[in-house]
Amino acid sequence: MSSGYKPEDVDDFIDRVKNSFEELMQKNLAQREEIDRVEEALFSGLQGADAAHDDAACQLGHLIR
Repeated sequence: MSSGYKPEDVDDFIDRVKNSFEELMQKNLAQREEIDRVEEALFSGLQGADAAHDDAACQLGHLIR
């Protein structure tokens, strides 16, 4: 009588773990790329808002003088 797991069962388990890990790594990379795109868009939008604010303040300053 042998104890333990059959080698083919162990190999199958390792393959499933490897595939799951690779899938999670790919999802993680895709999410990181999406976060980077969103942060870049947000930063660009904030810069645009700052520029618009500065322009409005400058125009208001000219009107007040």
